[in-house]
Amino acid sequence: MKQIERQKTQKLINKIQEGNFDENDVDNLFMKLRAYSNGFKVFREISDFVAHNDIRDRGLTNQSLEGMYLSIKYFLEFTSNNKKLNLANPFPTWIKKLMIYQIEKSDELKLKESFKTSKERLKSRVGKGFKDNKNGYSILLKGKISNLTIEAIAFVMSFINAKEAYSQTELLEETIDIIKKNNFEIDISDFRKQSNYFTLCTLLLLHNTVFSFKGYKDGYCKISPEKNTIYSYDKTTLDENDTEVEAFESFGNLNILGYVTLPRDGKDVTIVQTIMSTNLKAEKHCDESLFQIESSFHGDRSGNIIRLLELNENIKISQNRQLIID
Repeated sequence: MKQIERQKTQKLINKIQEGNFDENDVDNLFMKLRAYSNGFKVFREISDFVAHNDIRDRGLTNQSLEGMYLSIKYFLEFTSNNKKLNLANPFPTWIKKLMIYQIEKSDELKLKESFKTSKERLKSRVGKGFKDNKNGYSILLKGKISNLTIEAIAFVMSFINAKEAYSQTELLEETIDIIKKNNFEIDISDFRKQSNYFTLCTLLLLHNTVFSFKGYKDGYCKISPEKNTIYSYDKTTLDENDTEVEAFESFGNLNILGYVTLPRDGKDVTIVQTIMSTNLKAEKHCDESLFQIESSFHGDRSGNIIRLLELNENIKISQNRQLIID
């Protein structure tokens, strides 16, 4: 990095750790350090969003969405129809790709204890044990895969794992490590104090991003609370002293959710999973204007006052460092 660029980057780091920054400074830091982030998958993922903020067709988020899409596709076409995958017969190549995703999500210790293999070794065996043809099918090569490997493949294909792709903590720690690795000055304690606002700025980068993995439809991401609706709003309960108090129920933390769509029986089915988890409490980091109060009626027409939090496409960060309608 040229000296003038190092000076600019150091100024950005100083602004962030002093708390005197906004989303543009966060974007700039990702761009300044992007070329020096090899080996830091989460930081590189976010910096690629800054550099290429149109439709994404690669990266951790794209892989996570594609893995979920293929998992549900497999469930709909095989598991729910009691149809078993016979590896001795040609099968669609997308299933081979799903195997690799499923292996990556598996427990390393379980694979070693039960099947005498590691993730990397099992992925290698899948890659070498099946040949892809031009018709979109994979074919088992004789003598390339043992019965124990076939059992391991059956095991990894037996579950759906919707674990998040990355977290606020991973992003922050990788950012600090990259700054240190490239010999910039940083007060780690002060930098960590800015974690929540730094993360809030990052969430806007991911909000309403479209992902193309050659599925039935493109996937996409949105900022969302853990709960969109609070049904206990305007209700009371009793505390340990039998005193009536307000019944508090939280919307939970703000996360980035990923959405994939599949066809089933002539209709679209949308599946949602967490892509990035955070520690950002929705009530604290969302402007009051984003919350709505409505009445809800049940069969007996008894009404409940409910509170809703929906984050639409056009949101930004206010001067109070909260999400607000743009």
